[in-house]
Amino acid sequence: MVVMVDQSKTWAARIRTAPLKWSETTHALRTTIFKKLKYVLPNTSLTKKECDIIMQPILLAALPKAGYSRNFPREVFFGSPSMLGAGFDDLHTTQIIEHVSMVFQHGPLDTLTGQLLRGTLEAAKLELGMSGHFLSLSLIPV
Repeated sequence: MVVMVDQSKTWAARIRTAPLKWSETTHALRTTIFKKLKYVLPNTSLTKKECDIIMQPILLAALPKAGYSRNFPREVFFGSPSMLGAGFDDLHTTQIIEHVSMVFQHGPLDTLTGQLLRGTLEAAKLELGMSGHFLSLSLIPV
Protein backbone atom coordinates (compact mmCIF):
# COMPACT_ATOMS: atom_id res chain seq x y z
CA MET A 1 0.00 0.00 0.00
CA VAL A 2 2.89 2.36 0.74
CA VAL A 3 4.08 2.10 -2.86
CA MET A 4 0.59 2.88 -4.14
CA VAL A 5 0.33 5.94 -1.86
CA ASP A 6 3.74 7.13 -3.06
CA GLN A 7 2.66 6.69 -6.68
CA SER A 8 -0.53 8.64 -6.09
CA LYS A 9 1.35 11.48 -4.34
CA THR A 10 3.92 11.66 -7.14
CA TRP A 11 1.20 11.70 -9.80
CA ALA A 12 -0.75 14.36 -7.88
CA ALA A 13 2.31 16.61 -7.61
CA ARG A 14 2.93 16.33 -11.34
CA ILE A 15 -0.69 16.90 -12.36
CA ARG A 16 -1.02 19.88 -10.01
CA THR A 17 1.69 21.80 -11.90
CA ALA A 18 0.91 20.53 -15.40
CA PRO A 19 -0.70 23.03 -17.79
CA LEU A 20 -3.64 20.78 -18.72
CA LYS A 21 -7.18 21.59 -19.79
CA TRP A 22 -10.02 19.92 -17.88
CA SER A 23 -10.58 17.35 -20.65
CA GLU A 24 -6.88 16.45 -20.69
CA THR A 25 -6.89 16.05 -16.90
CA THR A 26 -9.91 13.75 -17.11
CA HIS A 27 -8.18 11.72 -19.82
CA ALA A 28 -4.97 11.58 -17.74
CA LEU A 29 -6.94 10.28 -14.74
CA ARG A 30 -8.49 7.47 -16.76
CA THR A 31 -5.40 6.46 -18.74
CA THR A 32 -2.47 6.90 -16.39
CA ILE A 33 -2.89 6.68 -12.62
CA PHE A 34 -6.15 4.69 -12.59
CA LYS A 35 -4.62 2.13 -14.98
CA LYS A 36 -1.43 1.95 -12.92
CA LEU A 37 -3.36 1.35 -9.70
CA LYS A 38 -5.79 -1.08 -11.37
CA TYR A 39 -2.91 -3.28 -12.59
CA VAL A 40 -2.01 -4.49 -9.09
CA LEU A 41 -5.56 -4.82 -7.71
CA PRO A 42 -5.97 -8.58 -8.35
CA ASN A 43 -3.03 -9.14 -5.98
CA THR A 44 -4.17 -6.84 -3.17
CA SER A 45 -6.68 -6.99 -0.36
CA LEU A 46 -7.10 -3.34 0.50
CA THR A 47 -9.87 -2.08 2.75
CA LYS A 48 -12.18 0.75 1.70
CA LYS A 49 -10.29 3.09 4.04
CA GLU A 50 -6.93 2.14 2.51
CA CYS A 51 -8.30 2.73 -0.98
CA ASP A 52 -9.56 6.15 0.12
CA ILE A 53 -6.09 6.99 1.50
CA ILE A 54 -4.53 6.03 -1.84
CA MET A 55 -7.06 8.06 -3.84
CA GLN A 56 -7.06 11.20 -1.66
CA PRO A 57 -3.96 12.92 -3.15
CA ILE A 58 -5.10 12.08 -6.67
CA LEU A 59 -8.58 13.48 -6.20
CA LEU A 60 -7.43 16.61 -4.34
CA ALA A 61 -5.07 17.46 -7.20
CA ALA A 62 -7.12 16.34 -10.19
CA LEU A 63 -10.68 17.34 -9.31
CA PRO A 64 -10.10 21.12 -9.55
CA LYS A 65 -8.10 20.70 -12.77
CA ALA A 66 -10.89 18.54 -14.23
CA GLY A 67 -13.51 21.18 -13.47
CA TYR A 68 -14.94 19.66 -10.28
CA SER A 69 -14.97 21.08 -6.79
CA ARG A 70 -12.69 19.38 -4.25
CA ASN A 71 -15.84 18.80 -2.19
CA PHE A 72 -17.72 17.23 -5.11
CA PRO A 73 -19.69 14.22 -3.79
CA ARG A 74 -17.68 11.06 -4.36
CA GLU A 75 -20.88 9.12 -5.00
CA VAL A 76 -21.51 11.30 -8.06
CA PHE A 77 -17.87 11.29 -9.16
CA PHE A 78 -17.76 7.49 -9.09
CA GLY A 79 -21.35 7.14 -10.30
CA SER A 80 -22.43 5.75 -13.63
CA PRO A 81 -22.95 8.24 -16.48
CA SER A 82 -26.37 6.69 -17.06
CA MET A 83 -27.27 7.95 -13.57
CA LEU A 84 -25.67 11.37 -14.28
CA GLY A 85 -22.41 10.46 -12.54
CA ALA A 86 -18.94 11.29 -13.79
CA GLY A 87 -18.19 7.63 -14.58
CA PHE A 88 -14.86 7.20 -12.81
CA ASP A 89 -13.95 3.88 -11.23
CA ASP A 90 -13.88 3.52 -7.45
CA LEU A 91 -10.66 1.77 -6.46
CA HIS A 92 -12.25 -0.52 -3.86
CA THR A 93 -15.11 -1.55 -6.15
CA THR A 94 -12.65 -2.17 -8.98
CA GLN A 95 -10.56 -4.36 -6.66
CA ILE A 96 -13.59 -6.53 -5.83
CA ILE A 97 -14.49 -6.82 -9.53
CA GLU A 98 -10.90 -7.82 -10.33
CA HIS A 99 -10.97 -10.51 -7.60
CA VAL A 100 -14.24 -12.00 -8.86
CA SER A 101 -13.01 -11.82 -12.45
CA MET A 102 -9.81 -13.63 -11.50
CA VAL A 103 -11.78 -16.44 -9.85
CA PHE A 104 -14.04 -16.92 -12.87
CA GLN A 105 -11.21 -16.65 -15.42
CA HIS A 106 -8.68 -18.91 -13.72
CA GLY A 107 -10.77 -21.05 -11.35
CA PRO A 108 -11.81 -23.71 -13.88
CA LEU A 109 -8.44 -23.82 -15.66
CA ASP A 110 -5.80 -26.42 -14.88
CA THR A 111 -3.08 -23.83 -14.34
CA LEU A 112 -1.07 -23.05 -11.24
CA THR A 113 -3.34 -20.06 -10.51
CA GLY A 114 -6.48 -22.15 -11.02
CA GLN A 115 -5.17 -24.89 -8.73
CA LEU A 116 -4.24 -22.32 -6.08
CA LEU A 117 -7.71 -20.72 -6.24
CA ARG A 118 -9.49 -24.09 -5.98
CA GLY A 119 -7.22 -25.19 -3.12
CA THR A 120 -7.87 -21.97 -1.23
CA LEU A 121 -11.62 -22.34 -1.74
CA GLU A 122 -11.51 -25.95 -0.48
CA ALA A 123 -9.53 -24.86 2.60
CA ALA A 124 -12.09 -22.13 3.31
CA LYS A 125 -14.96 -24.62 2.95
CA LEU A 126 -13.26 -27.03 5.36
CA GLU A 127 -12.62 -24.24 7.85
CA LEU A 128 -16.27 -23.15 7.69
CA GLY A 129 -17.60 -26.71 7.82
CA MET A 130 -19.41 -26.42 4.47
CA SER A 131 -20.09 -29.24 2.04
CA GLY A 132 -21.09 -29.26 -1.61
CA HIS A 133 -20.32 -26.79 -4.37
CA PHE A 134 -19.58 -23.35 -2.91
CA LEU A 135 -21.59 -21.30 -5.42
CA SER A 136 -24.68 -23.53 -5.11
CA LEU A 137 -25.02 -23.05 -1.35
CA SER A 138 -27.69 -20.85 0.12
CA LEU A 139 -26.16 -18.08 2.20
CA ILE A 140 -29.49 -17.22 3.80
CA PRO A 141 -29.89 -18.88 7.23
CA VAL A 142 -32.79 -21.28 7.38
